[in-house]
Amino acid sequence: MMAASSPVSSSTAAPREVNVTADSETGWVPDVALEKAAMSAARDYFDLIDRERYGEAYAALDAATKAQIDAVSFADSEARFHEDAGTVKDRNLYRMTWTKYPPTQDRPGIYVAIDMAGTFSELARHCGYIVLFTPDRGTAFGVMRVERAYMTNATADAIRTERSETALEAEWAKLAASCPNAPPSVR
Repeated sequence: MMAASSPVSSSTAAPREVNVTADSETGWVPDVALEKAAMSAARDYFDLIDRERYGEAYAALDAATKAQIDAVSFADSEARFHEDAGTVKDRNLYRMTWTKYPPTQDRPGIYVAIDMAGTFSELARHCGYIVLFTPDRGTAFGVMRVERAYMTNATADAIRTERSETALEAEWAKLAASCPNAPPSVR
């Protein structure tokens, strides 16, 4: 999907960047309250993951996602990531891309993808995104999907030692291709 970017401002706030996909409901733009609700849902979810509270994080998934993965498999997957990543030092949620009632989805509602990059004790590089969904404005966002690209410190050191810094950058570029909006410092 191609995203259109349009600055939106109010009389009391500085301009903000709003990215809405071309297949979204014509003329619809999320307001600041909806942005805050989505960002809060994403932060709350990652807080649960970071604190290894996988059962509560699973509860934050939307119903369609829960139908695709059971709680035990979800917890195992997140525990493996935590083992690879180590302790989170910071996570930057930096760009939101919105869609309302896209014709390609079988569920009407509001979708938002939030790009992220983070620093972890055992990861040389990390980026990805989280997709949230709500069927309507009055309902809490559920987590539909989380995609991560990362490289452990051990893997980065091995590539650097066995091949070169250039080889390391090339390997990371392949992984980071799934993070199309990552800032240059992450790519």
